[in-house]
Amino acid sequence: MRILPGIMLGVWLSLSAQAQTTFQGSVYLLAGIPQGAFRANVDNAGFGLDFDVGWRFQHAPLFLGAELGFMIYGVERRKEPFSMTIPDVTVDVETVNNMAMGHLVMRVQPALGRLWPFVEGLAGGRYFYTRTSIESEQQEEIAASTNYEDVALSYGYGGGVEIELYQKATPRRRQRLLLHVGGRYLYGSEAEYLRKGSIRRVNGRVFYDVYRSRTNVLIWRLGLTFHF
Repeated sequence: MRILPGIMLGVWLSLSAQAQTTFQGSVYLLAGIPQGAFRANVDNAGFGLDFDVGWRFQHAPLFLGAELGFMIYGVERRKEPFSMTIPDVTVDVETVNNMAMGHLVMRVQPALGRLWPFVEGLAGGRYFYTRTSIESEQQEEIAASTNYEDVALSYGYGGGVEIELYQKATPRRRQRLLLHVGGRYLYGSEAEYLRKGSIRRVNGRVFYDVYRSRTNVLIWRLGLTFHF
């Protein structure tokens, strides 16, 4: 798990001295499906957004960068009186189970005409947290609290293809717009987390049903990639 960042840094140093680079950025819609013991506890898919930024080497089929993503895997909503003394005013209470993630990314991606197939490796971490907020009827947040949180190490691999939709030649490089279709399998260390229905309220007291497992997840991504 610690080898991948070292490999990425070594490749970066060896190639950056001899190759020009092009900035690359991507934005994706993602769907995540829990795997293994994680799926036994969380049996629904999650949805969110993902971003990649980094550098693509012009004379080598290589991309080095970083990824930041966010996924919601459970939402509960209910209405409650604002207080015991003001029961005629109600507020919206929303509890959201979230997974944020960040990884270093190394991608091998040759250009085959308009098709850009790729394989990639990732290493980083994920942050699990459940947050409850109170909103007015105008959807203004009144108060919020993080109910539970934990972190997990994360690493994995992925693959897919990008399809060139548009390109424009400039004096130094070609600018491109590509459609991205791909998937990733991420292995995760053990973490503690809540799921939908984990928070119970009994006689004015709050109880948490906490789950613990490895946090493997399969992620599908659909988005756009830009070469500048």
